[in-house]
Amino acid sequence: MSQTVKSLTFDRAVLVASLALAALLLGSPRAAAASSLYDELGGEQGIAQLSSIYVDQLASAEATRDSFAGSNLKRVKHYLSLQLCDLAGGPCDYDGDSMQVVHANLGITEAQFHIAVDMLRALLRERGVSQGARNRLLKLLAPMKRDVVNVTVTGAAP
Repeated sequence: MSQTVKSLTFDRAVLVASLALAALLLGSPRAAAASSLYDELGGEQGIAQLSSIYVDQLASAEATRDSFAGSNLKRVKHYLSLQLCDLAGGPCDYDGDSMQVVHANLGITEAQFHIAVDMLRALLRERGVSQGARNRLLKLLAPMKRDVVNVTVTGAAP
């Protein structure tokens, strides 16, 4: 066997061993726990605090407060916390209404939606949530936009 072939065989063996080791480490419960979005958001308590602060901000901001007029903010905080916990891979099961039903006939505009997203980003940053965790959470929430912005449902209360 030539020196070049031996070198390539050795390089492949090292590559395979490295990939196998990486797969074992990434698949380990310890590594999974270290990168858990649920944990990075502070677990159930951290998510509940985040939800409470965020709802208070949304309910008091000039651009978004009209959407919360007459709402039971304690209930909104509770269900947002459950939903974020569930989405983040925590032990919670969101059993609230669909986003379409919750936001039906509120007249939430694209601009208001973007303001709310910016407020969430800022809050996550303030709370020391890593850029990676912020991005993962926003990626999970992004598909809900179509169920929040300009949703009209006949027969649903505003």
